[in-house]
Amino acid sequence: MTTPSSANPADQLRAAAVAFIAAQPGGPQRLLAQHTADATGRCRGCTTPGYGTAHGQWPCTPVLLARAAAQDAS
Repeated sequence: MTTPSSANPADQLRAAAVAFIAAQPGGPQRLLAQHTADATGRCRGCTTPGYGTAHGQWPCTPVLLARAAAQDAS
């Protein structure tokens, strides 16, 4: 895992999230399997609460964090 050298809270939070995902057994792979794009470029894993329809643009934040965690693990 890489640790940000800056004291920027956003960088520290991102690093903590990436480390958490990387520490979970199969964490990055599970997130990447759940958060896939639909035909309209929306994330199937990021749904509208109460409706279950894809809401967020893909790649979403969980995908970006999972990719970083997978890269740190390799």
